[in-house]
Amino acid sequence: MNQAAVHNPLLDDITAVVVTFNSAHCIANLVKTLQSFPHIVIVDNASNDDSVAILQARLPQARIVQSKRNLGFGAANNRGLAETYTPYVLLLNPDCSLSLQSLTLLKKWLQKGASVAVPQLMNPEGVQYRPEFSYRPSEFSWRSHAPLAEGPLCVEFACAACWLACTEILRSVGGFDERFFLYYEDDDLCLRLRAAAHEIVVEPAAQAQHVSGGSSTPGIRSLWVRSFHLARSKILLTAFYRGTGVALLRRLLLFIEALLGLVLKPLLLDRVGTVRSAARLWGALSAPWFAKNHTLKKSR
Repeated sequence: MNQAAVHNPLLDDITAVVVTFNSAHCIANLVKTLQSFPHIVIVDNASNDDSVAILQARLPQARIVQSKRNLGFGAANNRGLAETYTPYVLLLNPDCSLSLQSLTLLKKWLQKGASVAVPQLMNPEGVQYRPEFSYRPSEFSWRSHAPLAEGPLCVEFACAACWLACTEILRSVGGFDERFFLYYEDDDLCLRLRAAAHEIVVEPAAQAQHVSGGSSTPGIRSLWVRSFHLARSKILLTAFYRGTGVALLRRLLLFIEALLGLVLKPLLLDRVGTVRSAARLWGALSAPWFAKNHTLKKSR
């Protein structure tokens, strides 16, 4: 019997939402995760590879929304969320895989009252996987300084590569802010969720394999896009929550760091570093110079 036809009650009230962009190289593992899901929404951000054709063949039960242009990560997830009619939604990057056993653990947290439940992300390291520092116990700590969770943990931020969430709660806070094209849109959403007293729980007993940065085809163009938006979105987030003055300082620091890289990397014949520095320099300059601050009045 085709495994996709086997009914699993666990999945009846969960919709998997996946955003793809030139993600054909990820689809084999994605299919293994989603083949038994009856509710799947895939938003394709104008891929120019075979992503859509492969998905139509391998996941015939999926609703595929084809955008005429690349909307960005947050906006595309919002489109998927608009097509979700189940109480729970699994936001899943195409470079992530998750077992049904781990999904069961995450769902139990939502049934206990959490708004978002997140597995421990695991990055490939040779033939093994190592835990990823993909969550933070405090706001605006750009890097996690806490040890890995040894048990369930409430956090202020968790990477949205793999979230099981309550659909209506994500809608109630407005979903992702579409001014973020790529990166830091999950930081922003976590801040708004926590301001509204919604719990984000990391369950380390649940694990998801995550090839960080592997959602789209690797290459120089992809590196440019990622590096550009990493710099731009960091400044945007800072402007929203710390104000224009702090954002200006962060912009200046990013600009100086990128400019130094643009001078030194070519001398070292480091093509990748040169492209990354140039993209970050342009991203730092391209971020809005004035942004309306988000005001967070925490009710917790």
